[in-house]
Amino acid sequence: HIALTDADMTHIALTDADMTHIALTDADMTHIALTDADMTHITPDGADMTHIALTDADMTHIALTDADMTHIALTDADMIHIALTDAEMIHIALTDADMTHIALTDADMTHIALTDADMTHIALTDADMTHIALTDADMTHIALTDADMIHIALTDADMTHIALTDADMTHIALTDADMIHIALTDADMTHIALADADMIHIAPTDADMIHIAPTDADMTHIAPDGADMTHITPDGADMTHIAPDGADMIHITPDGADMTHIAPDGADMTHIAPDGADMTHIAPTIWRRHDTHCSN
Repeated sequence: HIALTDADMTHIALTDADMTHIALTDADMTHIALTDADMTHITPDGADMTHIALTDADMTHIALTDADMTHIALTDADMIHIALTDAEMIHIALTDADMTHIALTDADMTHIALTDADMTHIALTDADMTHIALTDADMTHIALTDADMIHIALTDADMTHIALTDADMTHIALTDADMIHIALTDADMTHIALADADMIHIAPTDADMIHIAPTDADMTHIAPDGADMTHITPDGADMTHIAPDGADMIHITPDGADMTHIAPDGADMTHIAPDGADMTHIAPTIWRRHDTHCSN
């Protein structure tokens, strides 16, 4: 029956015993300037929290626990006052409804140890991602989707922490901007099923190519022009995946630009069975050199 005012509250040193008898209302709460001492005695349940319009001053005194957070339906107004710390975040089971109100900053993100449960509710946006310095620990919990990836401007620093999986890669439509930051490794490439759309953006360098064990599925999408071929040393390991029959060879336009990069010495040529089906796709300039060599 007491309608508390500012003047009243300044004289009340709240204890556990006191608080158990207070059913907080909007009118009461507007007069309470919460302090550390007060908050340690408040176990906020759903009914209490709906009446609290949190401010910066209030939040600095709240050591959030699992029990507290389950009753807080976060709003934009609430979140702008929360300077997230490690201790607070470990107790927050984030939901879609919560996350829509969080405008993530660099300072916030450094304290978030992402878990599977958290990430499933985060629909990443450009604004969010610019503040995330991805680490190995974070990425292991992120099941990336098409919607997520379109907002990620990958950098060298980010990519070093991504252990790519089949599930991740199926959602990544690689662009020029992405690829320039990817130093491909054996482990990465084993999970990439390269498509035409992907390959047109890859300017393969020596460093990249040494990690690509080209399989039949990969090679069908590679149009090996001069820029590409200079980086391929077609030894046994590479060539074993190319069955140079009609189906494979139609993807290689062996004109001057392509063939000048293949040194057809013993090591290379032993992997090509030059029967009729194979050789019909090779420009006869090479055969003229071969005939001359044989006649000598």
